[in-house]
This record gives sequence, C-alpha cells and structure tokens, in this order.
Amino acid sequence: MGLGSSIRTLMDARRQSVAQIAAASGMDAQKVYYILKHDPVSGDMLALKKLADAYGVTLEFFVNPDFTASTREAQLLEHFRMCGDRGRDKIVDYSADMESLHRVMGL
Repeated sequence: MGLGSSIRTLMDARRQSVAQIAAASGMDAQKVYYILKHDPVSGDMLALKKLADAYGVTLEFFVNPDFTASTREAQLLEHFRMCGDRGRDKIVDYSADMESLHRVMGL
C-alpha cells in the first residue's frame, strides 16, 4: 500500500474531495492527484507532515496505516509537538537515558 492509498483512506473516512484535502493540508491539488494516481511508497516529507498535521495522524500512518498509538503514546506525541526544539532535545535525551538504564539493569 502506497501513499495514495493512505490518502484515499483519509479522504473516504472524512468524505472529502481532493480539493478539500489540498486546502486542509496546504498542498497543491495537482500534487494530491499525482500521489493518488501513482501511489508512491515514499514522498516529500514536508507534504506528508502537512497532511498528518491537517488530519491529526502521525507520519507513521502513511507508511503503516494499520498503526494505532495508545492513548498514552498519542498524549506523549502531542506534548512533544508542543515543545520547542530545546524541550524536544531534552525529551529525546531523557528517553535515551531511560532506555540505557533499563538495558543496564536488565528491566
């Protein structure tokens, strides 16, 4: 399943046209038509990020549409997105520290 299929899933679920998808994401409608027609497996990350933000999905949705984050994961992602660069860096560093601690302690 490519990007076009994922976008088609969003369109069908929300009963929206290509023009509405393009307007909501700030993408050019021609670009959306191209993706729908050719169903590429990879694409412009900025365009995908715009789509993800417009529809409240993660970028993961476009590579694995069956992925569903738990409520805690979705909450963490939302908080992560609200942080500035410095806050995101701290979160990533903390996460790496916790992973190392778990590995060392055998948890």
